Parts: sequence; structure tokens; C-alpha cells
Amino acid sequence: MQLDWYTKIVLTIIALALVGNLVKPVVTPPPVIAQASVGKFDHLRPYTGAFFDTRTGDIWSFDDEDKPVSVGRLVELGKPLQKVK
Repeated sequence: MQLDWYTKIVLTIIALALVGNLVKPVVTPPPVIAQASVGKFDHLRPYTGAFFDTRTGDIWSFDDEDKPVSVGRLVELGKPLQKVK
């Protein structure tokens, strides 16, 4: 009779531990690690009605016909934009 109670208690503890393992990821999900973006236009940043290309330093806007127009190239901060040909 004593062995029967012992077996029931041990099996209950094992069952509770297994349920705890199933519930833990739902209650406390693992931390999310951000990945580097690899999108096609990730190098473009909005810049007062235009876009700044972080790879080249070019600044682009769009004309009335939605065609891209080069505003200039940022070579050094504090200096005027260079005209791109």
C-alpha cells in the first residue's frame, strides 16, 4: 500500500514537471535577437522631402513627373553639396 502512494506521488511530480516544461516557453518566451536588414532599399534614409543614400552620400528627390533628380552629394559635414554629373 505504501509503494502505491509513493508511485502516485512520483508520477504526479513528473507529470507536473512535464507540464511546466510545456508552459514555460509560453509564459516567458525566449529573447528576440534582431537581424541585420538585407532589404533592397535599406541604405536610403528620408531627408526633408528627399532621400539620402548612405552608401554614396547622394541626395535624391523626385520631380513633378516622379523621376529621380540628384540634389547633390554629401562629401563632408558642414561643406556644401557637390553637384553630381
